[in-house]
Amino acid sequence: KEARTLGYGAVRLKSASSAVDFYVRMGFQEVADAKEQDWELQELGFTSAPEMELLPLQMEENERKAAERAECREREKAEHKARQAQQLRRACESREMDVFSIVGGEDKGGIVVRVGQDLKSEATADRLSCGALVQELQVQGERLQYRRLTGSGPESGWVSTQLKGKDLLVRTDEQPGGSAADFVWEDEEVPIERRTAADDFARLKRLAAAWRDHVGKAGCQMLPAWIRPDMMKLMFCWNMAAPGAWYGLDFPATIEHLEEAGPAWLTQALHKAGTLPKTNSVTKFVKLKRLPLSGKHCAGGAGAKAFLTVEYEHSDPALHTELFVKLPWGMGSGTIDEGHNQKWRIIISSSSDESQELTIYRYMGPMLPFRIPKYYYADINRDTTNWILITERIMFLPRDGAESAAPFEVLPCASKYLDFELPLQLQSGMYYKIMRAQARLAAWDKAGLFDCLPQDIRGTDMIPEKAWPLPWPMKITAKRREKLKSDVQPLKELLTDFVWGVASKIFPEYIADQAFRDYVMKLMEEASPYQQDVQRYACLDRNQYALQHGNLQGDNAFFWYDSQGELDAGLIDWGGASRKTFTSAMLLSLASMEGELLAQHEAELCKFFCQEYAAEGGPEVSPDRLLKNYRLSRAVGVQGSAGLVTASIYPAVERDVWPSIEDKMDPRCLDHWECRCFYFQIINDMKYLYQHRQDGFDFCEYLGKFRQEENLT
Repeated sequence: KEARTLGYGAVRLKSASSAVDFYVRMGFQEVADAKEQDWELQELGFTSAPEMELLPLQMEENERKAAERAECREREKAEHKARQAQQLRRACESREMDVFSIVGGEDKGGIVVRVGQDLKSEATADRLSCGALVQELQVQGERLQYRRLTGSGPESGWVSTQLKGKDLLVRTDEQPGGSAADFVWEDEEVPIERRTAADDFARLKRLAAAWRDHVGKAGCQMLPAWIRPDMMKLMFCWNMAAPGAWYGLDFPATIEHLEEAGPAWLTQALHKAGTLPKTNSVTKFVKLKRLPLSGKHCAGGAGAKAFLTVEYEHSDPALHTELFVKLPWGMGSGTIDEGHNQKWRIIISSSSDESQELTIYRYMGPMLPFRIPKYYYADINRDTTNWILITERIMFLPRDGAESAAPFEVLPCASKYLDFELPLQLQSGMYYKIMRAQARLAAWDKAGLFDCLPQDIRGTDMIPEKAWPLPWPMKITAKRREKLKSDVQPLKELLTDFVWGVASKIFPEYIADQAFRDYVMKLMEEASPYQQDVQRYACLDRNQYALQHGNLQGDNAFFWYDSQGELDAGLIDWGGASRKTFTSAMLLSLASMEGELLAQHEAELCKFFCQEYAAEGGPEVSPDRLLKNYRLSRAVGVQGSAGLVTASIYPAVERDVWPSIEDKMDPRCLDHWECRCFYFQIINDMKYLYQHRQDGFDFCEYLGKFRQEENLT
């Protein structure tokens, strides 16, 4: 409609990935409809913005251009199909998991590995150790291309299967990644009446050392490589049971299917995972309770979730009877509370976040510097994109039970962005424990304590390592900066309309101050040309880059007091964990903190993080530099908040509805998970900026000083 109003006949999206990105942002039904417009929708790609070209009406070149574009699309289709075939072949090979044991080279420290298939290709410096397990990628005659699973030597390469008639490697049924049943660890706990957070941390260190030794010997069974799913096919297979890549067992695709599969399936699954002794079994599902996926106390936005109470044939204090189950969104016609959300299923299936969470629970859990729920079972099928995760259930106290909590009882769950409902001491205290957890995680990563695990488990498949040193300052022309400044104008109008217009009633009255409004608009205009510079600046210090939880807000942690009244924390929800800058992790973690509190505590939080990082062996990081990175990122991030209005708020609650909403807790907006997350984030952003301005801190001046110090044009 907008194109025709301007006198254009069509909008041509210039690549398949841009088209699908555009359609997905509109919703899945439009993706399906777009199939009729001759688009090959087997590829789902996300770009910062779809590339478009407007085609004028009644132009003689239209037919010629259309023919050229049709030819280009056909070429794209052919290239895409070739890529899909190659990826599918790799995935199928990986899924079959043909495993070989190296039996040759015992007297020479292993067998020779070459870079290529040809025997004359370059040999690697290291040999593949005798006894190592490798996964077959392809075989050409007596040459095998492999991926190493256990042992030492090159991660991949080509080896000979025989030498002078003797086998150098043989097929084996042995699988890497010994089960939890293979891991025996005994360690006495300090009695609960005098146990402290320091005691728990010391015990976690001992457990981590033992688990590292176990995994180093047993190896890790890597999942097949992620491939872009066929979204049209997904519509037909989202509710199909299919064999998992790890254990080869068909697993339920929905909570209803889990209930139908019953104790017999769960027994088999836990036996496969090695988390239930073969001499024991699950005899009964006592209760299966689906968790709410909308409303004030929504259980999150990653998929369907449930609590499962079970009985075992033989009671065992080492086995939890209260379990937590997590599954992907369904794509049927059911409601969100019934576990169906097409939009988010597409988004999540189009990333490797969930496989990342599964591998962290299976392999990293016991070697982390904080508590996470005990792993019982997980698996994924790359073809259907279905997955399942079963862990212990964290037993949160009722929401009114925080004041009467006994030592080591888990405090009530923090609802997303509703920190103000918690006791005041928790509203800030829990973020210090979140920062401590992130700092310890980063320090242990820097110290190499996770090096026994493949890089992909630490998220490097999602976010490749940066190539330091990074160029600085960035070469951005004055013309480009002027363009960036002019581009922010629509976002300024959008934020003004939402905060000081249709949704003004959900904001504190003081936000309506005209001088503050002018200040926010000025900040957006002055910051917009320097967003890339600030992002790059936060990456310059390699010491501020390590493994971090991907979304560590209060609702993705659980808290308790020790016997001395000290607050401690454990972490959940590991999708998206990867190596990243501390600044980017802090931006996500602190987004849910009340704006005024954040303005008061951010300097101390940065200082506390750096102290904890150093205490666990991390390299020296300046708290002032970390705070500077964070504040600069907040300065340029206001325009991102504005973009949330059309991306996530108005799709759930239309603009015309907002004038009738008089309170931020109105169920019409609060009950929509995605909408609620982002309008509360904007509220917190405004309160944060206002508090700083009241305290005499001007972000415009701060940004200007940064530009001057770094000689940015």
